[in-house]
Amino acid sequence: MKHLVKYFVVTSISLFCTFAYAEQKSRFDLEDVITSARKEGDGFVLNGQKSMVQNAETADHIIVAARTSGGQIDKDGITLFLVDANSKGLSMDNFPTVDGLRASEITLENVSVSEDRIIGNIDEGFEILQSIANDAILAL
Repeated sequence: MKHLVKYFVVTSISLFCTFAYAEQKSRFDLEDVITSARKEGDGFVLNGQKSMVQNAETADHIIVAARTSGGQIDKDGITLFLVDANSKGLSMDNFPTVDGLRASEITLENVSVSEDRIIGNIDEGFEILQSIANDAILAL
């Protein structure tokens, strides 16, 4: 979480973030991640799709869960990236939800993200992902 603190506590700018973890075929399995993050130079290149991303169209940044190693359903190998919502190669299909809110299907096509935009450690994002899901369930 050290990088998240760097971006949001040090600055006095108000920013809105959303979380892109779900994928079309993953159902409710947090570890089922196909979206890939390939190491390239001083950063990563993200490719894949995320489903039902709440309020993405109004977000400044999107926290994206992507696979940096391992197989599709491995808990190890998931990394969280802080992606600018206006990044080249990121597109959204926005729609209303049945509860009156808004969501988006997000496509990432060769989206470049610098290594300093990793939240937590490379390949160790599942624990953070699980913690966020548990907190969200408790909040309901």
